Amino acid sequence: MVLPTSTLWDPLDVIHSGPVQETADAEAALAVLFDEARKECRGEGIPFTRARKDAVTFHFKASEEFIGDITPMSIAGWFHRELKILTKEGKLVPFAVNNIQWCVLCEMCTDLANSVPGRYVILKARQFGMSTLVQGLILFFCAREPGTAGTTIAHKKDATLQLTRMLRRYIRNLKHGPHLRKMNEYEIEWEHPWDCVIGLDTAENKEAKRSFTNKLIHASELAFWPYASVTRLGLMQTIAEVPGTFVFEESTANGVGGVFYNNYWAAKQGTSDFKALFYAWHEFPNYALEVGSAESEEIMGGLSSEERQGVERWSWSAGQILWRRKMISDRCDGDVLQFHQEYPSYDREAFLVSGRPVFDQHLLEERRAFAESQPLVFQGFLGYDGKEDGSEH
Repeated sequence: MVLPTSTLWDPLDVIHSGPVQETADAEAALAVLFDEARKECRGEGIPFTRARKDAVTFHFKASEEFIGDITPMSIAGWFHRELKILTKEGKLVPFAVNNIQWCVLCEMCTDLANSVPGRYVILKARQFGMSTLVQGLILFFCAREPGTAGTTIAHKKDATLQLTRMLRRYIRNLKHGPHLRKMNEYEIEWEHPWDCVIGLDTAENKEAKRSFTNKLIHASELAFWPYASVTRLGLMQTIAEVPGTFVFEESTANGVGGVFYNNYWAAKQGTSDFKALFYAWHEFPNYALEVGSAESEEIMGGLSSEERQGVERWSWSAGQILWRRKMISDRCDGDVLQFHQEYPSYDREAFLVSGRPVFDQHLLEERRAFAESQPLVFQGFLGYDGKEDGSEH
């Protein structure tokens, strides 16, 4: 995966990206929409309420007329203007996409432009904000299209509740929005005429959300679903195979085997309709510590063999190596194999921890990559020349 350069993704560009329309034009367009809504309300014999006005505004601020075509920049700009996220320090701030989230937006918008259903299986390191992104996308499409339905299934109940709280925070801090008919821990539904619904459930429920008809599905931490094959099968029946629909299956690794593992490699090998997306820990700018020149020289002069490979293969900086050492020590109980699983450098590494293999998996991977890069100079056959009892002729 090639991550965006400064010419493609810049946090300041996203933060300062404004609406396509000039303010005066936007106000004039909104006035026309308000008049149309008033006429509709009169025809239905109901008052034109503040809630209806907010619903019209909510839709307009995400509409093509206001932000233009759906592009990574137009979505990122809407996120920053409309949504608030809670930082690790407990501060409520506008949602500014990071570089990993930007890559996923680029994949999604490319498929949308090419009229291809968006199907993604995403292998990632921890804390990249993938759930933050996908929940924002569900809300974006709800703003864009009345009647939209989206479903999120997390691997366990507390994860589902965390995602529900995220959505509630988004909704509570919207400048404008349709009134809600329902908002509980497993369902959020807007009043008529918006009629959008977002369902949330836990994969501990084998039959989770089988009755929805979805535009967007978020399968969170799929590798840890207890009934993954059954739950996923039912969930996939709720979405049509048409352009403009999206499935995000994302997870950290959980060893070799299972639905997520099989789906990822099928996508990587091109034998499914899904795209395999992998994002390594060292591709995320936040995963590095500040170091001075003297400390940097000390770090780079005392590299382990694995750290040296990281420098040679991925240009790890001293700050990244120091961050990695700290994470292994503080978050992974000193176990480098656990770090490989939670914060992989390449996709195969994420799954190598399974089974605690005897042989050095990094060395085996290095030799495998070397062997694949060499030309084939001889091809022969293995044969067995022995009797059934194992004795020689």
